[in-house]
Amino acid sequence: SWDGAYGELWEEASVVAESDGRIVGVLLTVRQAPWPDTPPGPFVIELFVDPEVRGRGVARRVLEHGLSRLVAAGATTVALRVLADNEPALGLYRSVGFVEWSS
Repeated sequence: SWDGAYGELWEEASVVAESDGRIVGVLLTVRQAPWPDTPPGPFVIELFVDPEVRGRGVARRVLEHGLSRLVAAGATTVALRVLADNEPALGLYRSVGFVEWSS
């Protein structure tokens, strides 16, 4: 993700969360997904949270912060992919307004 393998990293819309000087969460956003079956526009390529701090709102905070940066930059949509059986992630994404989309 860092080296551009999934598209041009949008640094301003990517977020790192730290606690006590260590990284506990990361949101990486690219300007456009590299796959043809995704909607045009910014794409969340990765959202990681340290297992030790899961369930404490880190994912929500980095996601909301990244989304606010996208809105400030003029983005009107953002997309991502998530496994259909990843209920915690699906719940988070739905709670901030993501909806299912298919090409």
